[in-house]
Amino acid sequence: MTPLLVFPLHRVGVLGPVPNDITVHVDAGYDSVEARTLISERGLRACIARNGRAGATQASQR
Repeated sequence: MTPLLVFPLHRVGVLGPVPNDITVHVDAGYDSVEARTLISERGLRACIARNGRAGATQASQR
């Protein structure tokens, strides 16, 4: 189970309508069939980081 992913995904859309084609960017630790299913069931796309490679949010200096 991915409990840290379930709650935020459950809250998508609570504040109102969301744009189409939302991409969820998550850590490589969420690269599982269960996480991908949770994301796709809500009509979202997954961008899951790969170990050893910088993700989109890590591409620049903080």
